[in-house]
Amino acid sequence: MHSLLPDATTWALALSGGLLLTLMAAATGLPFMALAGQTLATARRRVFYDKCARQLAMLVAVLSPLSLLLTGISVLRAVQMEPDMLAGPYRMPVVALLALHAGTTLCAVLYFVTWKGLASRLPLLHRLFGLSAGIGGAKTLFVALAIVRALFVAGHPLPATGSALEVMLALLLPAGNALLWPAFGLALCAAAAFGGVYGTQWLVLRRQQDDFGRDHYNFTLPWCAAWGMYGTVVMLAPLGYVLWRALSQVSPTFGVLPPLVPFALCIIAPLLCLTCSMAVTRSATPMRLKPAITVAVLAAIAGTAGVLSTLLSLSRIG
Repeated sequence: MHSLLPDATTWALALSGGLLLTLMAAATGLPFMALAGQTLATARRRVFYDKCARQLAMLVAVLSPLSLLLTGISVLRAVQMEPDMLAGPYRMPVVALLALHAGTTLCAVLYFVTWKGLASRLPLLHRLFGLSAGIGGAKTLFVALAIVRALFVAGHPLPATGSALEVMLALLLPAGNALLWPAFGLALCAAAAFGGVYGTQWLVLRRQQDDFGRDHYNFTLPWCAAWGMYGTVVMLAPLGYVLWRALSQVSPTFGVLPPLVPFALCIIAPLLCLTCSMAVTRSATPMRLKPAITVAVLAAIAGTAGVLSTLLSLSRIG
């Protein structure tokens, strides 16, 4: 008989970690969406793209510091639970994660606050801030996933007495068949999906403050939702592969299954997110679909928590 829910510790880690990884993924995808909006505004001569890009840049400037704060709180909590954690091989990876995250956050904030001053006068420099925020977000995601793998994978993958360089190489360059690589591919696809989902919700929340008219939101809401829709479609293949790899490593005959609720969330949440995003892209009045837009955000968080819970449960089973 299989349980419905994992133990309380695993579920708590999955919920908090799922929220944090969702924010980090969205903050990674949003700068590329904003850069695409700036490019399309010039190429197609439509001001809607540029206004939307600035709104998305504002969201990046909100999500990046928020995810940095939550990362810092997570590290402090981990140190409280394991006081010797930073005295071992995890000290350099954790410091590298926080430093990389802080640098990415700085670029994200600069991308937004310099919009009026640099976007028209020095567009290449301005877009460099956005590109740095997106690339930095991808690097931060990779290091975060590598640390999670090192903490929960069966066997300790980091040298206990190695130099800082040896520790980082062991962390960032695992074997070619390590689950970290497809998991990172899944995270990059999720960055596009979650960026679109969060961006759509942000436009709804900013409707009163940024009163650009009904035509603006009828145009930009489906555009952002399309990122969420296509990103989710592309995400399905690596998601299935990651779950299959995790299950097959624990039990080649699939005789062992994780708790059913988080495993079901891995399947249902992306499909729900896809359905809601598709409805917005096809609507002539997308602002009326506020419940569907909010459900897509909640589904993104729940699905990420489900994946984390499933992987953590399987690592403990294995």
